[in-house]
Amino acid sequence: MRVRSLALSLCAALLGLSAFAQGDGFEIAFCAQLASYPMSDAARGGFDVEIAELLAADLGATATFTWTRFDDIGIRDSLHAGVCDVAIGVAEGVANLLTTVPYLNAAYAFVTREADGLSIASLDDPQLRELRIGTYQTALPSVALRNRGVTENVTEYAAVVTPVGVDPHTPILDALERGDVDVAIVYGPYAAARAAESQVPLTVESLTPEIDSGPSLLQLSRILTIGVRTHDEALRDDLNRALARRWDDVQAVLDEYAVPRFPVPQPVDSDELRDATRVGVVFPARTNAPLPNAPVGEDARLGVAVAENAVLAGGASSESFLLLNAHAPTVESVERAAKRLVLVDGVSALVGGYDPAEARVLARVAAELGVPYFNVGSEDDALRSPTCYPTTFHVAPSTAMMVAASLGTVATDTRSVFAIIERAEDVESIQAFVAEAVADAGKALAGTAVVEPGQFVYFPLLIEAAATGADALLLLTSSDAQEAVMSQAPAVLPGAVLIGVSPVRGQSRPYVERFRQASAGAQLPPRVVVWDPAVDSALNQTFASRTSQPMEPAAWTTYAAILTTFAAARAGVLGSPEDLTAFLTDPETALDVGKGEPVRFRADGQMLQELYVITVDTEARWGRTAAARTALASVTEVVPPNATADAALPASSVCGPP
Repeated sequence: MRVRSLALSLCAALLGLSAFAQGDGFEIAFCAQLASYPMSDAARGGFDVEIAELLAADLGATATFTWTRFDDIGIRDSLHAGVCDVAIGVAEGVANLLTTVPYLNAAYAFVTREADGLSIASLDDPQLRELRIGTYQTALPSVALRNRGVTENVTEYAAVVTPVGVDPHTPILDALERGDVDVAIVYGPYAAARAAESQVPLTVESLTPEIDSGPSLLQLSRILTIGVRTHDEALRDDLNRALARRWDDVQAVLDEYAVPRFPVPQPVDSDELRDATRVGVVFPARTNAPLPNAPVGEDARLGVAVAENAVLAGGASSESFLLLNAHAPTVESVERAAKRLVLVDGVSALVGGYDPAEARVLARVAAELGVPYFNVGSEDDALRSPTCYPTTFHVAPSTAMMVAASLGTVATDTRSVFAIIERAEDVESIQAFVAEAVADAGKALAGTAVVEPGQFVYFPLLIEAAATGADALLLLTSSDAQEAVMSQAPAVLPGAVLIGVSPVRGQSRPYVERFRQASAGAQLPPRVVVWDPAVDSALNQTFASRTSQPMEPAAWTTYAAILTTFAAARAGVLGSPEDLTAFLTDPETALDVGKGEPVRFRADGQMLQELYVITVDTEARWGRTAAARTALASVTEVVPPNATADAALPASSVCGPP
């Protein structure tokens, strides 16, 4: 029966992977131990695999598996790296994971040969002073035996190393079957699995007491839960509810594997907030894996926390408006989180997208599922196509808006502009827009160069720009590329103004400090940003007092998106993209998102808002405090909404790749 269920499970997993690859499926990606039968095994399955499939099915999803070792490195490179989202079978409260309620309290076990007719009541059974005992080296059972003075008749067996890991159990159980010992004390699930397959009939009894309160307090069992990344509360709660609904089925699986265990309380399926308007926020917070998008994700997470406080202060309650966090550090995990938030949690809107790839995926999923999505980090003009992405709205300013604002402020004293543009899907449209924007600013376009992403050496290009007589370089590149140009330009174009057009993720104080260092002590030209910690706003003071951090641009865009969804929910329009569009574009709608003037949206879903010109203080010193980092730059000019209201690339009628 178990073999058949495992075969069906593996077939379902393979079919689910195929469907998901075609965009038709909904996936919950589990991490499972590579070779730890009967819990989980890449070749044989196991009870954790079957439980994972039960829970996924309850949530209407397909379970897929990434096989790894549950050590620090294995979890880091799978769960924390975003390859999978759920680790099944981890200890309660394990570091750097958010865990569900327990589903198993697995006991250690006394294992004896059935023919010997032995029955051992507990560790205090007098028989243990006479019988030959085999157990682990320096493990909890051996400590408990030593505490009782049982040592002379105990053999501690060394683990063996196999191609798939360390195996401490087999040597002990082999010794029992050979007759070298009379009783083996091993971890219960392994004992049950061996008894089910052994040619020597074995008896398995749970080791008691569960809590040994002798000279040292010992937990003689392992409480197992399901782990997710920190801040992934929505997924944790989904799994808790699924465990409650499928509790009897979970216990039946454990019974089928004859797992020795102590009782654990049955969870309750309490979803008292089901009637609340729900908004899902997808962000890439920091994990043990060194992922490059973690800093912007941390800014976003703080923005969520402050926005939640603002919503409650605005008269909402958790019964009426609820934010669901999903921690997704990779594009693939972003897609899984978005689908789960809509299909399982029933969110009315999605917020996220801290780079163009993340934003494209969220925009596509939102369009497929018919929910509004608020883009808070992508400058990609191609994303601003109502034809392709009819349910997407943009808090982040577009590249076109940033170019128009920069040419109208930073470049006022320049005559001729040379544009360096990083290759993108819509690069030809960007080139055309730049030419038009430069002309509108009353300047000459000296030339345009398209560079490849990741390029680092710019000296030949800078020499080409110098030959044109340009006195300004317009940099429409990644922040890393801008840093490289800034470090190389003084040697070739010492007097040129470097107009860096940065996306939201490249406008933070750490990037400002990097640009300042790259300019080699020269005066760093002003920069246009969507938000800055130095903006004269009560919001900045509130944010710093509650988080001890300066409010970075990604924190503000996330905050603004959430406040916008709250306003739409109160107006009763969040559930319909059409009604939401009418509300946001209505001239009578005035949304307070912490800027000097209320904001509204234009017809393509773009927020019209103030932008800010910041000037860096070359004498300021980087510091750890919010005040020190805020003092790194000051706001010297406010760009009014009407200055960028018409800045947009031609809308694309052909949707690009996700």
